Amino acid sequence: MFKYGFRYFEVVEVTLIAFLYTGLVVVLVVKFPKRFKPVQHIANHIFYGLVVLFFAITIYINLKVNGYALHIDRWSAMTEGIAALLNGNYPYSALDHLGGRTSNLPTLFLIGLPFYLLGDVGLLQSFTFLVFAGIIYKLIKSHAIRIVSLLLLMSSLWYLYEIVVKSDLVSNTILVLAGLVYLFKLTNNEGLKRAFLLGILAGMLIFTRLVFALPVGILFTLPFIKASLSERIKFLLGFFTAAICLGALVFYTCPSFEVFYAENPFTLQNRQLPLWLSLLLAGLSIYFLSKLKTVEQLLRNSFVALAIPVVVAFFIIVNDTGFKGAIIDSHFDITYFNLFTPFLVLYLSLQLDAKYVDNHA
Repeated sequence: MFKYGFRYFEVVEVTLIAFLYTGLVVVLVVKFPKRFKPVQHIANHIFYGLVVLFFAITIYINLKVNGYALHIDRWSAMTEGIAALLNGNYPYSALDHLGGRTSNLPTLFLIGLPFYLLGDVGLLQSFTFLVFAGIIYKLIKSHAIRIVSLLLLMSSLWYLYEIVVKSDLVSNTILVLAGLVYLFKLTNNEGLKRAFLLGILAGMLIFTRLVFALPVGILFTLPFIKASLSERIKFLLGFFTAAICLGALVFYTCPSFEVFYAENPFTLQNRQLPLWLSLLLAGLSIYFLSKLKTVEQLLRNSFVALAIPVVVAFFIIVNDTGFKGAIIDSHFDITYFNLFTPFLVLYLSLQLDAKYVDNHA
């Protein structure tokens, strides 16, 4: 609201809209579950109806929005990167419609490929919305809170913005979240019995964006410590197999080391979210390792681990450029907050679900 609202409204109007929006969210969370009983018998129909409706809306938005008219190039960067890769060219040298280059790691190219072949990588957002809706349905017990959680996502300005600009950031986060939830249940039941496969999957999650090494590390550290030596070796073999194969997929076309040094995804991802900062602050997440016993704790710990480097990087830039410079003049990309927002939304929904179920047991 602060970044874009002032382009169209006065300060008082933006403030009023923000308060009204916040009030509606509070009413949704507090009042809706209490008023839900009269329609309890058609709860699933309401949930599925909302999913189908919003899915259709996201497809409509993607078809109607002209990506080349946008001043956001994540969709274009992914498109040009995939096109270069399919043509046997080095993807990190390809320029998008704003003259930028992709910072996507290899797994994201593979994820975006089907949607590129469909003609619009923005459709990835529609697919991942269905994934998030599936997670909500699977993890949340209360029919009322399932709908509340879905409405919270559908009405979130940050999420609607990502859909309109065809960005892959929230899609990336949702897919990593889904992978972590699945892998948590697997390791919670079996430990590292499928060590080689788990290593491959861990590598694939990290090779979407390097910052996701933080929640992946939180998930696998304790199971890795408790595993046998052979399981640890198999896990590491799986991880490095994934890393080598994914790396070879994109870097074999690089013409020289000089080009790699100047044009690589690690430098681009390091620009606003420094790797040294993520690694330095990752140590703080070790505190939560011993408490990783439920999905809720996994989501909370992942949210904390991802939020710390983003927030610290944000305040470093605010200190350097001022709040207006960081937000209005875009010295900091505020969409990076979406690296952890889906984790927070689902975590709060599960907390609300537990409270609601306990009160209506």
